[in-house]
Amino acid sequence: MSETVYVVHDYLRRIDKEMTCDKKKKKQFLQRLQNDMEDFADSATTTLTENDLEKHFGTPQSIAENFLSTEPYNEVKRTFKHRKAVRVFVIATVVFALVCVLGYILFDNWREQELSDGYVKTIIYESVEGTPPPEPEGTRVY
Repeated sequence: MSETVYVVHDYLRRIDKEMTCDKKKKKQFLQRLQNDMEDFADSATTTLTENDLEKHFGTPQSIAENFLSTEPYNEVKRTFKHRKAVRVFVIATVVFALVCVLGYILFDNWREQELSDGYVKTIIYESVEGTPPPEPEGTRVY
């Protein structure tokens, strides 16, 4: 890929970050914009830079704002809410996983401490012929 293609892709990536809308519409818009930018690059006599793209097309923020101003408000709002809900879900899942891991570590440490302190487990045997007698009192079971 030539350096011009890298400049165009980087510029489109910056525009993509600024846009909050339906993925399908965003992809169509960016595809049309990429075609326009490649045509502009082909007609340029010098090596294309991001400054050239900004002068001809505008800043990534202004391009995204112009596109989003043409979109219905409800769609943009719905997409923004969806992104926010996904973000909250991911954060809640990570926090839950961390609490579970911390709980397991604390429980494991508590159990290890009980064993090192001589935790005694009482077992009651029925008197059946052939069974071993119960452990004497005070015996530590590990």
